[in-house]
Amino acid sequence: YNPIDDLINIKSTSQLKQVDVYNILGKKVGSKKCEGNEFDFQTAGILQGIYLVQVFDKSGTLTTKKIFKR
Repeated sequence: YNPIDDLINIKSTSQLKQVDVYNILGKKVGSKKCEGNEFDFQTAGILQGIYLVQVFDKSGTLTTKKIFKR
C-alpha cells in the first residue's frame, strides 16, 4: 500500500486523461479529468481507509494502485 494524507501525486511518462478513486467496497468516491503527465488529486474529503486509484491515459491504458488514506 502507498500511505497518503491529503494529496495523491500522479506522474506518468504518457499523457493522463482521468483519475478515478474507489473505496474498498467498489463505490466511486472521486473522479477528475486531467491533462499532462502529472496530476495532484486532493483527498481531504475522503475518510481514512483503503482505496483503489485507477489512472487512464490518452491511449486508453488503465493502471490501478491501492492506497491507504491516513
